[in-house]
Amino acid sequence: MAEFVELRLEEMLGELEQTERVGLFSTEEVRSIIKRRRDFEYKIQRFKKRKEDYLKYIQYEISIYKLLKLRRKKTGYSFKKEEIDHAISNRIGTLFRFCVFRFQDDIKLWLSYVDFCKQVNWTNRISKIFVKMLAVHNDKPYLWLMAAKWEFEENVSAENARAILLRGLQFLPQSKELYLESFRLELLFVDRLKKRKQVLGVESKELNEETEDDVLKGKLAQFIYSAAIEKIPESRFIVQFLGIVKTFTFAKWLEDIIMNDLITNHSTDEHTWDTLARREIEGRNYQAEIVAGEDSKVTVEEENTSQIKLAKFSVRFQNCCDTYEKGTEVIGTPLMYQLYLGTLLELRNQSKHLNIVIPRLFEVLEVANDKGYLTESLYETWICLTKDLKKWNTLDHILASATKNFPKSAKFWLERLQSEFDVNLLDSSNALFMIDTGSEPMQEDRSVVDTTVKYSEDSEDSEDSDTDEVTYELPKVFWEAVKALGDTKESLQIWQFLSRHLIEKGKEARKAVQKLFDESLKRKPVISKVLNVTYLEWTFKVKGLLKARELYRKLAIQPPFSLELHEKMILLENKTADKDMIVNVRYGYDCACDQFGKGNPNIWMSYVRFERVSGDPMKIPAIYKRAQQALEGDVATHFQNEFVLLSTGSCK
Repeated sequence: MAEFVELRLEEMLGELEQTERVGLFSTEEVRSIIKRRRDFEYKIQRFKKRKEDYLKYIQYEISIYKLLKLRRKKTGYSFKKEEIDHAISNRIGTLFRFCVFRFQDDIKLWLSYVDFCKQVNWTNRISKIFVKMLAVHNDKPYLWLMAAKWEFEENVSAENARAILLRGLQFLPQSKELYLESFRLELLFVDRLKKRKQVLGVESKELNEETEDDVLKGKLAQFIYSAAIEKIPESRFIVQFLGIVKTFTFAKWLEDIIMNDLITNHSTDEHTWDTLARREIEGRNYQAEIVAGEDSKVTVEEENTSQIKLAKFSVRFQNCCDTYEKGTEVIGTPLMYQLYLGTLLELRNQSKHLNIVIPRLFEVLEVANDKGYLTESLYETWICLTKDLKKWNTLDHILASATKNFPKSAKFWLERLQSEFDVNLLDSSNALFMIDTGSEPMQEDRSVVDTTVKYSEDSEDSEDSDTDEVTYELPKVFWEAVKALGDTKESLQIWQFLSRHLIEKGKEARKAVQKLFDESLKRKPVISKVLNVTYLEWTFKVKGLLKARELYRKLAIQPPFSLELHEKMILLENKTADKDMIVNVRYGYDCACDQFGKGNPNIWMSYVRFERVSGDPMKIPAIYKRAQQALEGDVATHFQNEFVLLSTGSCK
């Protein structure tokens, strides 16, 4: 192995001597380069080859190559490039060649080789690299497309690009991307030839239709299109060809052929009708000219006026909608309506004539809603549009339909709750909290969704009431949402939203808040654990510290346990100057450590800090002993380290 390494180093001496002689590298730099190259050569000469060794060697040589360019620019010396620069670039190319040969499955390595060849302008070598790469990775369409694009755009060789794509179709006969790119390439090639003839001054009349060859007519593109739809007879695939061909004005005849195939063979496909309607709005099927009157002619200046543009848009929009309406009559599937609405939404975002588009959009949304064809995203759009236009009288109907068709969507239930609250704010006769002073109590029935849940006030709050019996109602929509969503994370959003809203209403909703939190305690942990913390904080603010302590001691020992609950109570206690604060904080820490101390050293450290600052430092050894007994493994070690730092004053 050593003789091969020394042979390689001897081959490098010529370029290094030249760089030292002309002053591009110093003697010390040349010695350093020789040393590094020797190390790299020994690594790549090992019996077991590693890709990382080749890549590091290549990166080092590229850095030398870039440094050499900077030195040339700085010194102004531009000679001896053949002996120095080309020698280094050839070495890098050789390393790449050896590397891709041994690690052929690495696509990034192949592409890095291509990028380097582009930097040094080795165009001929790039073509060969693509050929070798595609021989190994012939199952990846994007590599065929990359190679064809480089040949056509950068190497300016339409023949090579065509050969690559046709070769790719032999390996991947079901690849839509390759068919579409081949089709586009042939049209671009014809466009390039036509432009070249114009530049050279060749008049089009010199080449009549009889003498013009098939290439200039676009026959190759037609051949590719025919082969593609024979292999993949899908309407959406044909529509993609239309999107390509319509950008080439000389291929109008080919566009007509594609449209004829689409209409003839896919007349009952939604995408066919969608394409026909979109072409109407583009004016491709509209041939009539708009005139101002029977005896007047439209001048060029008048065509640019807003009235003429509005008239043209109105006709095209009506033709587009008529086509969609025919499509819904022929097919009438959910997809047909969704495509219809998709076009109307695009026109709403792009068009300035919203007074024409918006009414039709709402009309189609209503029809699709009645048929149950709207998707979740379309409902979201409909709701946003209704809010923007402030059509509050129809919003409830839309939200009711959305929650009916998508009962597991929490965002629709939230919107519906918010809408009901907004309506209640505007209409005082439809109050959210109904107060009944009658003698007969209202019955509670949660088995039926339509029944509103009502609560009677507790005896403990009776002193706040001026009547013998007060009954509060929670929104019926809330219970519908809870029933539909169940005790899930999505349902938690409903509970949190309602609790925030009720708390914001203040004293008048206090009893309803109490009943809401009491109900949350009966739910699964995903609801109760989160609402418990809010319940505790609300009790502290509204009823005071003593009531909060009473509630906490009840919840602290009631499964499921919540660390956030203990932390919240400790925080609330620390805000007070009560004489029993220290005792109650210790109780909170004891509960937290007993329930969560086995895997959480931070709880123990918080307890230690509290006793050190505000409590009794003499209790810290007992806490430390309890922590050592509870913690195990890495968490125990972490706790011991933190405790030592705290004891020495290095950690607060």
